[in-house]
Amino acid sequence: MQQINGRDAAFAVLNNPASVVPLVPSGPAGVAWLRATVGRFSTGEAHERRRALSGSLRSLPWPGR
Repeated sequence: MQQINGRDAAFAVLNNPASVVPLVPSGPAGVAWLRATVGRFSTGEAHERRRALSGSLRSLPWPGR
């Protein structure tokens, strides 16, 4: 696994289309669930669908605001 250190290195990786998060098996909870479910850790159609869902949730009313 590549280790990224520093802000500039992080931006370079995030903006590089060749840098993708490796697929992981899903799990019922914890990091396995997070990596298999969240848009940030996916690519292609799954990424687009998850990002659209998270974007739509931001428009909902927030309790206490």
